[in-house]
Amino acid sequence: MLQDIIPWMIVAAIFGALIWGAYILYNHLRSKYLEVLDKFNNLERVLLDIRDGTKNFYREKRNYPRVQGHISAKLKGSDEILQVDNISYAGAMLQIDQEFKKGDVINLEIFLPIFPQPITAKSQVVNVSAVTEDAAKGRPKFKVGVEFIGMSSSDKDKLAETVAILNKNT
Repeated sequence: MLQDIIPWMIVAAIFGALIWGAYILYNHLRSKYLEVLDKFNNLERVLLDIRDGTKNFYREKRNYPRVQGHISAKLKGSDEILQVDNISYAGAMLQIDQEFKKGDVINLEIFLPIFPQPITAKSQVVNVSAVTEDAAKGRPKFKVGVEFIGMSSSDKDKLAETVAILNKNT
């Protein structure tokens, strides 16, 4: 009699294992389906926001955050104060009267709001934007993007601290 039951017990064990495996597979596929569905719902919301104009579709390409603050600069050896539109650990955007070409190297003194002495930065021009007219002085102004290529370690630390503080305030 026991010999007649053993094959049925084996069949029942195999059948039970198959059902258990199917149950595990079902739960796994269901969780993946819900995960994909959630991603599609999020994508749909973002696309609707973009269409409605409530969200900009832009990916920041910079490695370091840009900040704005009461920062000014001047060319080393010059007395003219330049406005710094924004600054980061890697570079800055300046408003300047002189015309520069991409690749020009300039030395800057940058006045940071939390330090009494200016920092000095050897900078390379990487971008020159459209010319605007300075009505007060009657001469053209240029927006010049510079990348910092030479700076002492203490000046780098001061710049990093300033950017971090200004970034927290925005």
